[in-house]
Amino acid sequence: MRNVSSRRAESGFSLVELLVAMAITLVLMTIVFSLMRQNQWIFTTESGVTAMNENVRAAVDLLTREVQAAGTGLRGMSAPILGVDGEGESGDRVAILVGDPAAPIASVKSGAPENRGAGQVVLIPPAGVAADGRTYRDERGREHRLYETGDRYVLYNETHFTIVRVADVSRTPAGDLVVLCAPDRSNPRPKFGNYTYSAESDGSGALFARLDRIVTYRYDRERETLERRENRDKWATVAHGIIGFQVRYRVLDAAGALSEPLEAPPEERDAIRSVVLTIRARTPDATPGSPHYRETAERVEITPRNMRLPHDTGGDAAPPPAG
Repeated sequence: MRNVSSRRAESGFSLVELLVAMAITLVLMTIVFSLMRQNQWIFTTESGVTAMNENVRAAVDLLTREVQAAGTGLRGMSAPILGVDGEGESGDRVAILVGDPAAPIASVKSGAPENRGAGQVVLIPPAGVAADGRTYRDERGREHRLYETGDRYVLYNETHFTIVRVADVSRTPAGDLVVLCAPDRSNPRPKFGNYTYSAESDGSGALFARLDRIVTYRYDRERETLERRENRDKWATVAHGIIGFQVRYRVLDAAGALSEPLEAPPEERDAIRSVVLTIRARTPDATPGSPHYRETAERVEITPRNMRLPHDTGGDAAPPPAG
């Protein structure tokens, strides 16, 4: 009796039991691998979507800050933003002017016979400028350089401007400043519109302010990138996976009402009240048709903080005492 029981205990699994166990194992492995593949698919898709959203968010944040800063240090300039309509193919471009908020703004002396366009301008010295016209003192009494050779300034009125580079400065017996200068190569190209300052038509009430930088954004369709350039530096990529960049403008119409966003930059740029940016992007590592491919669009409307800020020129009053 003990021998029979011992043989049964040592006989192991039957063939049927092995087949059932193998079937159950295969089913469980199929379920596990299916879940792993599904999780991997979700992870790949979500990683691409996260990268896409981060790209767009970083681009929108940077553009928002710089559009809001447009016109800093250029009080009296109504439209320090220029645009090029890409007509949906090449993508739009936008250029942003930012002045030096610490440097004083001088008024151009209207009607001065020495004024020769952007080659030589006569300025009414701002308050605090030294006798030689080369230094000024800030509100705390600290001295700073002014109108140095090679410095870039903006000669402008409400709607037109020219970026110039200073060559020399002198003071007339009457106390005015005579600045020799020449147009700088950092001026935006003519495709940005009719923005160029003319001494004949724009000289009355014109101002002269130090330029800090001019920032330009463009969309590279071939590389699918949004790129940024400061002054005349090389283009730097801001975001990848970009498939569209549109800049529109909300303006004040003749009836005093805000318009719908305009596709092309308005001729009367001083009517601009806000800038509407739309950035379209795709998942950077997935091609169209792929199950991981996604697209998104981010739209933001920005009102520049410094647009249309008044500047008290003080007319052609006598210059203040030298500091």
